[in-house]
Amino acid sequence: MSKYALEVESLNFSYSSLPILEDITFKLEHRDFCAVLGPNGGGKTTLAKLICGIIKPQSGTIKINGKDYRHSNSVIGYIPQNIMGFEGFPASCLDIVMSGNVNKSKWGFLYSSDLKNKALEKMELLKIQDLADKKFSDLSGGQKQRVLISRALLSEPNILILDEPTSSIDMENRKKLYQILLELNKDITIILISHDISIVLQYVKSVCCVNKRLFYHPSPDINQEMLLKTYQCPVEIISSHTHYRPLSEKKHD
Repeated sequence: MSKYALEVESLNFSYSSLPILEDITFKLEHRDFCAVLGPNGGGKTTLAKLICGIIKPQSGTIKINGKDYRHSNSVIGYIPQNIMGFEGFPASCLDIVMSGNVNKSKWGFLYSSDLKNKALEKMELLKIQDLADKKFSDLSGGQKQRVLISRALLSEPNILILDEPTSSIDMENRKKLYQILLELNKDITIILISHDISIVLQYVKSVCCVNKRLFYHPSPDINQEMLLKTYQCPVEIISSHTHYRPLSEKKHD
């Protein structure tokens, strides 16, 4: 097995003639917990889609467990920022989780008892087994995120990527979700895209600051220089109830 769960080298991507990511290079070891930080439009979600193979780079390489991502047998679990595609789906939470089965049955939604048991086990990991028969659209934002994480875990991924999973969750439930991710991180590599700079840095092991280019730091001890390069303005890390703000907007007491 390769030393690295993920290797990205000299990656470039553009939409038409607009460069989005330039010369992206970094490596993540197995069971890393990496925060991907950066301003809106900086390329964070695009990077996630490239790693998952949803879109293709113009140049550069992506390796999963030492193999080109196009030929790797490794599975990546991806929870996108926009979960609206599930909102109007008339299904129970258990059905949503089972739909994450990568080896789809020829019987469509007639899932086997083994798959149902496995789905319930994943829901139990996320402490939501009691929601199995509830309608997904009736859940709170935090509950929906846990259901979708359970769905992603059903395929036993080597890497789990979450894009802004706490955007619709209050602070108390954010912390609960991060604690769950810490437990999952004992077995899998996690990449977390977030604006929650203050709170995220309490949990992760490494940081990627992305704004067209990427600045990798192998620990959560990022400094003002990294933030300045990423956000293109002086930034201070403030309380965990907010994200970040330019120093120029800091109010004097």
